Amino acid sequence: LITIYSSNDETLNVCEGAIMFWRRVLSVADVRIGGLYEYEFAGNVVEMARVISVEDDDMGIPHVRFRSVCYRGNEVADRGPRLLGLESFLNQY
Repeated sequence: LITIYSSNDETLNVCEGAIMFWRRVLSVADVRIGGLYEYEFAGNVVEMARVISVEDDDMGIPHVRFRSVCYRGNEVADRGPRLLGLESFLNQY
């Protein structure tokens, strides 16, 4: 058993040999206009998202408008502007 201590003094016990993946979890306060966020897909594809705006729709549901560019090695694909609900954006990035 391995004990891991986090920066906020919480402890996590993990079985030796376990594979761990660490991912910073975003909050609403982290999503800012001009902010750059990334997501790594399988196959070494990285999507970079630059936030254009954060606005509520007609129903009051917050959405994030962003420009998406994907990178794979030397290949670059500009996917153009995208729109996701804030909750979906937080889950993705």
